[in-house]
Amino acid sequence: MAISILALASCSYLKEKQEMKKMNECKTYFESVVKELSDVSKYYGRNAYENGDIFAAKYIIDQVREMGAMPASKSSMAIEDCFMHTQEVQPPYKAHIYNIGLERWSGMVEDGYERTPEYDKYVPYLQNFSFDLNVMRSSMKLVVDGKKMEPTVDFIAKEFSPTCQGKFEIKYLEDKYYTEELFVKHLNSGEYRNAFVVVDWEKYNTLPFESHMERYMPYLMPLDKVGGIILKDAAGSYSPNAQFPYFKARAHYVTPEPVLMVNGTFPDDAKELEIDMVSQMYPRHDAHNVVAFLPGTGKNAKDNECITFIAHYDHLGCMGKENVFPGANDNASGVAMLLSLIKYWSKTEHSMPLQFIFLDAEESNLLGAFFYAANPVIPLDRIKCVINCDMVGDSGDNLHCQCEQDGQWIIDSLKKINDEYADGFKAFDLEGVDDNSDHYAFEQAGVPSTYFETKGEFYDHYHTPRDTYEHFTSCNYHRLFHMFTTFVNGFNE
Repeated sequence: MAISILALASCSYLKEKQEMKKMNECKTYFESVVKELSDVSKYYGRNAYENGDIFAAKYIIDQVREMGAMPASKSSMAIEDCFMHTQEVQPPYKAHIYNIGLERWSGMVEDGYERTPEYDKYVPYLQNFSFDLNVMRSSMKLVVDGKKMEPTVDFIAKEFSPTCQGKFEIKYLEDKYYTEELFVKHLNSGEYRNAFVVVDWEKYNTLPFESHMERYMPYLMPLDKVGGIILKDAAGSYSPNAQFPYFKARAHYVTPEPVLMVNGTFPDDAKELEIDMVSQMYPRHDAHNVVAFLPGTGKNAKDNECITFIAHYDHLGCMGKENVFPGANDNASGVAMLLSLIKYWSKTEHSMPLQFIFLDAEESNLLGAFFYAANPVIPLDRIKCVINCDMVGDSGDNLHCQCEQDGQWIIDSLKKINDEYADGFKAFDLEGVDDNSDHYAFEQAGVPSTYFETKGEFYDHYHTPRDTYEHFTSCNYHRLFHMFTTFVNGFNE
């Protein structure tokens, strides 16, 4: 009897040691992926700039192919001819997503008919769509009262801004005009044609909005008699060089006036500015989701539903040619998490089929997620749940997560796993689903969806050129890896 107990203990120890070895190998790989995808000399901020998004998509496909993940469209769970019968999409705000052909991938088809080896290598993993995209790749200069302001440090230009060049007076909006009736009417009075108007960001957000998803368009789009808008936290609730008061990225339209966001370095009594900012709208810019699949394995393999992991691989590209955004934490870390899980499960039995979606256009307001939700490769009613990894390369001891009631079981399961782990997260900071990342589109489509972020010391670098590999950490990797792998392996029985 004693020998049997010792044998079981030894077997358990060896299994634990093997799992630790697998995790360490996956962690090293995780780090290497983040370092690779945040290299601006190769991927240029993973946007359309210098085709950085194409290079990133190719890198991801090369990785999943090497690890044996198949295109989801080739799986037994896929909708037949799913890529041939896509529909255009109108998300719940004023944007339109279009169907599109190969576009920038068209070099993979010779003479319009004959497939090249690259076609068969890459195209089966792609889900192509398009949308209008405004970009800023040239000049980006701002001087206030003779002092040069540094882009992404002292100010940012909102991505929906038009080209603007010249000198302008700076004026300040009085408190009495922050009402639904007076805001647009007063600013369009003609008084501000040659002025940039400083608008208190906090007061602006007290205006009534029909939808929480669109806070810019209702009040800034009608302003055709204003030189420009400066959104500033007049209360000074954040310090110089701290993160800007971002809302959601919007690059699918252009406002009549340029819009700047400034932080505590902007003077309270500025009189004049000189600006040189060039933007360009690309109608129907082509974008590309990458969709991969691992079928269930082992004697208990299932094929009626799958667990779906998602992460967006796109980032902001550049704001002016000198300011390229690496996006190490946002969201090379999420992509790396998914690829490391593919690496693990490609060599580990798992009865539950797994879908991995690397989404484009998250930084253009979740357009890739909305397109997939309207044109699923695997029917949505066969997706058991969606797990979104977005910004998981930070140092927080608490795990930030979101879900609605239909996804509470996912959080409960993962929290139980975490709490039983010797070195788990200290707490789960849980809130309801909002539109800060791609899980929102799936939740809106009726799929139980969750979101995870390890917000910590590097969060101030979010959406700046300082979101680099040097401002990234894998210190939470083991916690997430243990949580996700144990969760999926729990379906093996």
